[in-house]
Amino acid sequence: TNGVQMSPQPGSFVHAPLSLSPFPLSADGFARARALGERGTGWLLVHLANLCGHDKVPMADRRDWSAAHVAHVCASSADPLRNRWWAEQDEPFQVLAACHELAAVLSMPAHARPLFESSLPVHMDGSCNGLQHYAALGRDANGGEQVNLTRR
Repeated sequence: TNGVQMSPQPGSFVHAPLSLSPFPLSADGFARARALGERGTGWLLVHLANLCGHDKVPMADRRDWSAAHVAHVCASSADPLRNRWWAEQDEPFQVLAACHELAAVLSMPAHARPLFESSLPVHMDGSCNGLQHYAALGRDANGGEQVNLTRR
């Protein structure tokens, strides 16, 4: 050899350590899947909207946004290399994982969807999380409203 050492590297991840890459989060899943229940499909829709940058609007608007993009979701799940809608989003690999999960759920009859077993983590985020703890501990109704702990 001429002293040059080469090692194969996956093209998508060479500029950042794997721990900083978005891929590990999209590959995460719970070890045991659980049935979605009556409201689970709605939470998957909220999760998708959150990942696509619509996390600052009311929950109903998030569900509506995702429902309006179901064609993109199903197309991305069916053929992610040709249908690149997911790749244009804020968290592309997590969006693709959500697309696969939602497409599977939506392919089921509506009455069977609560029985769908999902292992996809749905992220929850609070506003001013430390202040939420103080509002909860102090049973502060006004403070709870300000940090989205209670309804307005």
